[in-house]
Amino acid sequence: MKLLIYISMFCNSLFTLPTHDVTIAMFRISESTAGLALDVTLDVEDYCSDQKINSSELNVQNIQTYLNRNTSFQFNKEKAAAILVKDFTIVNDHIKIKCDLGKNRMNIRSLNIQNTCLINVAKHSNIIQIDLNETFRDFRMHKGRTEIVVEY
Repeated sequence: MKLLIYISMFCNSLFTLPTHDVTIAMFRISESTAGLALDVTLDVEDYCSDQKINSSELNVQNIQTYLNRNTSFQFNKEKAAAILVKDFTIVNDHIKIKCDLGKNRMNIRSLNIQNTCLINVAKHSNIIQIDLNETFRDFRMHKGRTEIVVEY
């Protein structure tokens, strides 16, 4: 009987472990048939806390404004147009965002990214995944590294 109680306590503890042990956001830049796409995944709790809003207040406009205020992209030393959020969904505890970077597909020789999204969240990192020119690369950005330059 004691064994069953211990097993039950152990199983219950598995479901009460903190689920927010790694604070990251994902940004993936890739080529699509229409041009350059940006897929972003943010933690709902972190985003809402940073923006001082409830999850019920999430909408395309406030997400788009936030991304444009906290990220900047230059392709071949030419500033990209503002990010256009096409759609977003909430999956579990994450906001999955589909964006258009407003660039036609082109021969990209250099990419400069500035990113301060959720930078004030303790121990937060932004993982940048770049799938361009038939090459995949990824980078970690954080409070001490808010800009990267990638050369091809």
